[in-house]
Amino acid sequence: MLDAMLAKSYLHGLARRPVVAYGPDWELQCMLCTELPTLENGLAEREELPNGDTGIAVTYTLKEGLSWADGEPVTSADIRYAWQVGKHPKTGVVSQQIYARIRDIEIVNDRTFVVHIDRVTYDYNATVPTPLPRHIDRAAFAQDPAQYRNQNAFDRDPTDPGLYLGPYRMVSVQRGVRAVYERNPHWPGKKPEFDRIIVRAIQNTAAMEANLLSGTVDMIAGETGMSIDQVLALETRHPERLQYKYQAGLVYEHIEFNLENPIVGDRRVRRALAYGANRQAISEQLFDGKQPVALHN
Repeated sequence: MLDAMLAKSYLHGLARRPVVAYGPDWELQCMLCTELPTLENGLAEREELPNGDTGIAVTYTLKEGLSWADGEPVTSADIRYAWQVGKHPKTGVVSQQIYARIRDIEIVNDRTFVVHIDRVTYDYNATVPTPLPRHIDRAAFAQDPAQYRNQNAFDRDPTDPGLYLGPYRMVSVQRGVRAVYERNPHWPGKKPEFDRIIVRAIQNTAAMEANLLSGTVDMIAGETGMSIDQVLALETRHPERLQYKYQAGLVYEHIEFNLENPIVGDRRVRRALAYGANRQAISEQLFDGKQPVALHN
């Protein structure tokens, strides 16, 4: 939570899980909870705030048997602790919006907690912190929140199994070189397909291609590896040698208008440019049609 980095998110995808997440169909679903709270099923309720505004109380129950990779149970206290770290002004968390929205997290029992949000929004049931391992991490935060950025458990010993609650746990790391993951023996979900995954950091695109073609690496992640035009060039050179997969994501190619310019500062001009551009032709010309055209807002 300290900063937004795509490579970090990719690595945590192997070893950590949020309470809720958007699935392949872009529908919100439970990952750590038993049932997605909604206004319809009564697990989310509007509530009047002390200032007269309307907030919302959202009740979650963690799945039974959840534990960190050291065997310590994942509890409601881990959720509340993550919120306390995230909202503290001295911890240096980059995006504090989700934590600032939460007025309080009420612990009902070890598995059930209520998130009290200061407003009613469309994403009310997605406004819940990802758990932090309170049993390992709280000492650094309690000692000095201003130094938490440098003293947190993830930076002190990233191979501590108690930091991870996903299907894999990090077992070794060479900073800037590689990270090794193995199955989490305490993972209650479906058994992961691979015994071990090694993620390598290769900065140079040419070196990345060479490693892939030689079989030194098995896969290059599109999220953090090569740009789509580099992949298209590679596919042109080696169409049968490798497998290529293109999938739409939330990162999109677009034009940023300089609103200080008096011409494009006019919304009608921007709208005319947007509607007048042949976006499908642009996708075909630049990205071989692999970039689907986004809907107009």
